[in-house]
Amino acid sequence: MSWKRFIILTVSIFSLACITRIVMACADGGDPYEDESFFLNTINKQPAFVPFYYTPSLVFYTDGYGFNESGFDDNLPDQNIAMWETYTHREVSKADLDSFVYKFGEKDVTNVYDHVSKGAALSVPGKVSANGLTQWFIKHKDAEALRYLAFAKACEPHTVPLEASWDDKNNDYAFPSRDTATMQQLVNEGLQLYKTAKNRDINQRYGYQVLRMAFYSRQYEQTISLYNTVVTEQKDNFLYYRCLALKAGALYKLKQPNEAAYLYSLVFDRCDDNKKTIYTSF
Repeated sequence: MSWKRFIILTVSIFSLACITRIVMACADGGDPYEDESFFLNTINKQPAFVPFYYTPSLVFYTDGYGFNESGFDDNLPDQNIAMWETYTHREVSKADLDSFVYKFGEKDVTNVYDHVSKGAALSVPGKVSANGLTQWFIKHKDAEALRYLAFAKACEPHTVPLEASWDDKNNDYAFPSRDTATMQQLVNEGLQLYKTAKNRDINQRYGYQVLRMAFYSRQYEQTISLYNTVVTEQKDNFLYYRCLALKAGALYKLKQPNEAAYLYSLVFDRCDDNKKTIYTSF
């Protein structure tokens, strides 16, 4: 057999195999989990990559089939809590960090701040006063971090998804709008706190919250301008990459999809607990 015929035969067999594989992957029926990962076998066993195993009938590999019921997403590494662990020198349990950062209300966190910074009476529920992070803040008199957490909780309600509801009076869907005036006030307040924060980690957190408020109030040019102002160093942590994701979102809204996609790809590589959201955005 000549080399020319050998090459033609080899290419033909390879092409046929590829076509067969594509047809099998796109066909209906069969077990959707009998497929391959988009990622190399050396990394595809890491939990953060499991949602992206290829299946022909699901958006994410973890959709349905018991994954949601088992709380798969809840078991992914939480980079925010990990950062607070480092901040507190691992003196506070993850459970107490999670409760304080995610579950306690703005009023109670502000009260703890007033207690530490001004000596006000600690008037909070027992679960708050007994929390390990509460006690850590009191012990270390860390008013700066408490002030940030109170500010973050004031920002949080403005970032929840807005859902349309049926308006019987107008016989149409009503689409709620965000309180952009308050959000811009939070941008201004956050910038002042950003400038006065002495701890670099807290400083960077204020920058992230400021970007969130600008982005969610649909001020996309402001978001990019603020990014260039408050993100002054490329720290290799989730805060830097979440700020970068907000810049990517703003670029996409400003009809610069190529630039946005590139930045999303950088964030996807570094944010394990946010990969599904970034993948969808990309």
